[in-house]
Amino acid sequence: MSTHDSEQAPPQDGTAPTNTPQNTGDRRGPSPRKIVLSVVGVGLLIGALWLGWQWWTVFRFIETTEDAYIQADIVAVSPLVAGEVTRVAVEDHQTVAAGDLLFTIDASDYEASRDAAQAAVASADASLAENAEQRTLQERTIAVAEADVAAAKASLDFARQEYDRDSELARKGSGTVRAAQRSREALVNAESAVTSREATLARARQQLDVIDAQRTRLVSERQRAAAQLRTAEINLNRTTVLSPAAGTIGNRQIEAGEYVRPGVQAISVVPDDPYVVANFKETQLEYFKPGMDADIEIDMLSGTALHATIESLAPAAGQEFAILPPQNATGNFTKIVQRVPVKIRFAPDQPEVDRLKPGTSAIVSIDTKGQQE
Repeated sequence: MSTHDSEQAPPQDGTAPTNTPQNTGDRRGPSPRKIVLSVVGVGLLIGALWLGWQWWTVFRFIETTEDAYIQADIVAVSPLVAGEVTRVAVEDHQTVAAGDLLFTIDASDYEASRDAAQAAVASADASLAENAEQRTLQERTIAVAEADVAAAKASLDFARQEYDRDSELARKGSGTVRAAQRSREALVNAESAVTSREATLARARQQLDVIDAQRTRLVSERQRAAAQLRTAEINLNRTTVLSPAAGTIGNRQIEAGEYVRPGVQAISVVPDDPYVVANFKETQLEYFKPGMDADIEIDMLSGTALHATIESLAPAAGQEFAILPPQNATGNFTKIVQRVPVKIRFAPDQPEVDRLKPGTSAIVSIDTKGQQE
């Protein structure tokens, strides 16, 4: 028997062969490393499938921009009359309601102008009253003159009848020529009296026309005085400057004792009604419509999401409102994707909206799935 055969021959006493290290290793399961890699691979595959499904069903419909800012219709309060500031009733960052006092301007000069205008109106009223009395008296004068004319005409008729009678009697010899001459003289006097009374009546009526013309002038003067009084009262009221809206005071630029002029900004009022203006790329706007829901992440609130609604889309891209709009008719041209402002209004009943500050940043997301399906 060879040495190789003796080494491979099983024992002759019938006992089972012992396990060698090589046999033990052949029966062990997969190593832990392979198990971990397999689990990770399956997990990555599931995650990839889930992300793909989310993108296909959700994310591909969402349009997002970080070019968005909180805004408000800030009111720049300026005085409408000139004068010295006598009192400033508010401080920076103070909350005010619509109609609250902001500051006052010295009203002495404006009170004097008001008083002078009131005196002018009173004088005009007095002149109109005097004119009315003159017209009443003149109407009475005209009535008297008309009565005188009627009486003179009656006397003329009587004198004419007397003259005709006396002339006929003298012609027939039944009366004297002297009587006829006296009747003739009376007729001439009666005619003169009628002419005189009619002239007096005409002058009285002309004077009435003069009085009416004076009244027209006085009415015009009274209207002018009343207009000056209204202007004086308006200017006097403008010495008290009230808040035009509810909000918070900011950028106060006046102090008591300063001289202010119309049109120079004194105080800013930031209203309690912020909104968002988001500048979306033109390629994102295809499905945007007013009334669509929007989600807004506020940077100053650590990304807190608020609900909102598209209120309107700007009528033109932002560049069209620039002081110097771009002119691409000459020179080299590089196409740049333009952005269009979209105004977004917050939904009601969100307490966090009261904490928003105009000028701060936001991230706006709009789901267009409902418009594309």
